[in-house]
Amino acid sequence: MQKRSKRILAATLAAAGVLVASGIAYATWVQADDVAVNGSSETFKPITLSGEWLGRDKVQTGDAGLLPGESGVVKLTLPVSANNTINARIATIIGTNITADHISGTDNDHCAQYLSEGTYTPTAILAPGTTNEIYLLRAVKLIDAAPVTCQGMTFQTEWTVSLEPDRTAPTGGTSFDLSPSNN
Repeated sequence: MQKRSKRILAATLAAAGVLVASGIAYATWVQADDVAVNGSSETFKPITLSGEWLGRDKVQTGDAGLLPGESGVVKLTLPVSANNTINARIATIIGTNITADHISGTDNDHCAQYLSEGTYTPTAILAPGTTNEIYLLRAVKLIDAAPVTCQGMTFQTEWTVSLEPDRTAPTGGTSFDLSPSNN
């Protein structure tokens, strides 16, 4: 009986070996291929700004000068390239500090400290191919404490506008009145 058990065991092991061998042989039948897929990126062109000093209000009345405590409006014209394939969101508009080099007609060093510029964080989304008018309300303020030595001065303001690509639908319109977050 021992011989018979050994034969059964040997036959079982041989059958298992054949199954394992056939499984390994089956695993070697693998097929593979490569494919090239082209992608693309959006187009977001640089901007070119222009600006204009409007004086105390949006509709210039011919008297563009400021008195102590008053603020003036700056109009920026911001064209968005028609070649953009995505909308543009205005991230920030920041006025650089007015320095003595930007002032004429008065005590430049002393009067620079009495002018402050606004900082803006708008949420406007602009469409490609549009020309937008951005009115910076209270853009420049002549501080209340400005002395009489600052009368008759002229000053130059400089603005940095940052745009970021955005998939959100355009805000609508091409004219925006913005209030500063700091002035």
